[in-house]
Amino acid sequence: MTRLRDAERELARLRSAELLSSSGEIARGAENIGGTALVTHRVPDGTDADSIRKLALDIRSRIPAQQPGVVTLIGVPADKPVVIIAVNEAGRRAGLSAGTLVSGAAKALGGGGGGKPEIAQGGGAPNAGAGADDAAFGAVRSALQDRGRSSR
Repeated sequence: MTRLRDAERELARLRSAELLSSSGEIARGAENIGGTALVTHRVPDGTDADSIRKLALDIRSRIPAQQPGVVTLIGVPADKPVVIIAVNEAGRRAGLSAGTLVSGAAKALGGGGGGKPEIAQGGGAPNAGAGADDAAFGAVRSALQDRGRSSR
């Protein structure tokens, strides 16, 4: 039994390392929404929430420090989707809050969430549906677009 647990831990560690190795490529896929770099990514099913959080923080660190940045990751660790949003310091200075953004994204997944301005987590309903990810990403995108329009 101990060897099985050790093997499971090692497998989880290897999966996490593999996921982190893709963070640079994921960060390069950022889109520009009114001057804010927005990264959206769906991680493989079965990725635990801690690994998703680590990936979000790693991607956030790859956004240029002077550019506001928001990283939105969605995954399904078990039976319910999880959304994690990380906002860099430039984004927080520009008035962005991960806690506020995650609320809208989690609502699109059929759930709720919250957290601190720099990183927040939310959850969705079991079997949220195929379009729920796109709706959650769209909620963050819309919030950034609305913010851009109101600051003009």
